[in-house]
Amino acid sequence: MLWVFLLLVFSQVTGCSTTRTASGDIASESQTLELKNGDKIRVVTSQRERFKMVITKVQREGLAGKTLNWEGSDVTPDQEIYLPYSDLAFIQIDTLSPLKTAGLVASVTIIGGLIAAVAAAPVAVVVP
Repeated sequence: MLWVFLLLVFSQVTGCSTTRTASGDIASESQTLELKNGDKIRVVTSQRERFKMVITKVQREGLAGKTLNWEGSDVTPDQEIYLPYSDLAFIQIDTLSPLKTAGLVASVTIIGGLIAAVAAAPVAVVVP
């Protein structure tokens, strides 16, 4: 049963998404964050404004994108926005990882197959 536990742990570790965060000097970290069009990000500005947005253009001095709606936000969805790196205090990038998604699907398939095999195994009853 240890192998079933290990497979369950593996499947949870290989979740579908990856989260990267940065704070402080975002301008210098923008290259290592590997930001690209289509990334969904959450940002907090130096004025403590919070935005969730989809990047539409990565520029040398900042990010352009469209705002997304999320619970508790006063931001209008689908609003075009430009945020200079110098105004950002925190950024969180959530990306889907195809490799991690494949690992999760494979783990669930293996676990399901093992459970089905154990359940279908004949049980011998020994009467003394």
